[in-house]
Amino acid sequence: MAAKSKTTGRTAMPCSFENSRIFWGFAMIGLVNTILPAIVHAANYLIIPYPRHAVILIELVPALLTKLSLPFVVRRIPCRARPLVVAVCWFIAKRVADDTPPNVRPPVRIATTVLASVASAATEVSCLGMIGRAGAPALTGWGFGTGAGLLENAVWPFLLMYGAGRVLRSATGYMYHLIAVLLVSHFIVLPQSLTKRGKTNGERGKGREDASAEEGRSFLGRDEGTSRSNSPKGISRKFRTLRGMVRSDMFPLFAASASLALLQYGLARPLDGSAFDTFSHFYTTYGVSMHLGTWLGRSSVWLLPVRNLRPHLVALGVWIVVAFFNAVFLVSTYIALFLVFLVGFVAGSLYVNVLARVKEERKDQVDRELGLGLVTAGDAGGAIVGGVLGAFLETAMCGSLVSGKRWCHRSR
Repeated sequence: MAAKSKTTGRTAMPCSFENSRIFWGFAMIGLVNTILPAIVHAANYLIIPYPRHAVILIELVPALLTKLSLPFVVRRIPCRARPLVVAVCWFIAKRVADDTPPNVRPPVRIATTVLASVASAATEVSCLGMIGRAGAPALTGWGFGTGAGLLENAVWPFLLMYGAGRVLRSATGYMYHLIAVLLVSHFIVLPQSLTKRGKTNGERGKGREDASAEEGRSFLGRDEGTSRSNSPKGISRKFRTLRGMVRSDMFPLFAASASLALLQYGLARPLDGSAFDTFSHFYTTYGVSMHLGTWLGRSSVWLLPVRNLRPHLVALGVWIVVAFFNAVFLVSTYIALFLVFLVGFVAGSLYVNVLARVKEERKDQVDRELGLGLVTAGDAGGAIVGGVLGAFLETAMCGSLVSGKRWCHRSR
């Protein structure tokens, strides 16, 4: 026992340092990966030629398709090559965004927007696969970083336009710095054993065999023999497993992101604007309230782990209904800010706890990486549905609820 204690004591410090590197590495990658697509989307000004719901579809459908397809093939791409490919995509997106002002034909800007969405989704799928091998600090860091990125996205447009007096397109000048942070985090901050799949030179041959064996055991990988995998029974089993994951894991993420998108795009402009000077000031405060809650929720997986997600889903439904009636009857703008904070906190907690549950319940490494990549498709799908419904809801409310206090009538 004494020898075991000494061994534990000797390894505590290196493990703590490595966990810190893992936490901050994934936190910085998550932060950068959340801000970069927002900069490209803002620089393209797609809201000028297209209505809001069309812009939401252009920005988010590529991410959904990437999250549904990439997890099946991402293991074939070396971990250390992935950030380089993504960095090239971001360089191309920045250059094209700089060279295509709003008077350029929309298809060029649409292509840049699609490229940014695919690059961001690919980074998320890749990182979540690595998180499946890295442990709890990686998931905590990812939640912390992505939540901080959403909070930053709520603030930087206002600071850039009204604080610095610059246009949104000028934000692309910061993309080189963010890409550098992305690469440094992956190649320097994160332990090399993680980015190399944790195998030494002497173990790589055996590791390939182990990976092949794991793929053979995977519920979506190859079963024991191709014929068995392609048999009607094997395909049926895979379909049942996918359907179970949609019900138990994808749906909570869908509900969380749909709630956030509905509040962001549907219930902001119909609110009372008399307490703020400009809509930009109000909308920034509204977004900060929402994503401050999201950041705290995504950072709470160690302090407030959640096993039963049903109370969270019920709370989301209740608070969305209360927020809707608050917007209809103009009860209080401050109540609306508090409600979006609560919804953001619960949505953030759902996001990170669903990922933690997938990570814990899937013992096979290939299954775990595949499940973590696929489950976030629910997040993208919810953002699409909630955003499109929110855009139509805002139009309906502003057209039918006539009041000079509402932003949709004051800001025209």
